[in-house]
Amino acid sequence: DECTFNRLDVAYAGFEGSGGDDQDPESMVTFRLEDAEVRANKFMLAARSNVFRAQFFGKCAEAATGKVGIEGFSKTAFECFLAL
Repeated sequence: DECTFNRLDVAYAGFEGSGGDDQDPESMVTFRLEDAEVRANKFMLAARSNVFRAQFFGKCAEAATGKVGIEGFSKTAFECFLAL
């Protein structure tokens, strides 16, 4: 399905190491997981989610720090979540 491919392609483009290593550091957010850290493009996440938009561009602490703590997720599980 073309729509699904495009959604996954856009989501994957937001991960560090997916061709976006040269992205502006200010555009990236770091998710601190139980077993690793995952960096992703906060603009791409905010475009897909009102929660991420509020978290990264509102008055939440994550807007200032660029870091989000996530409990109960492994790196693999969280990357699967981001790719949805």
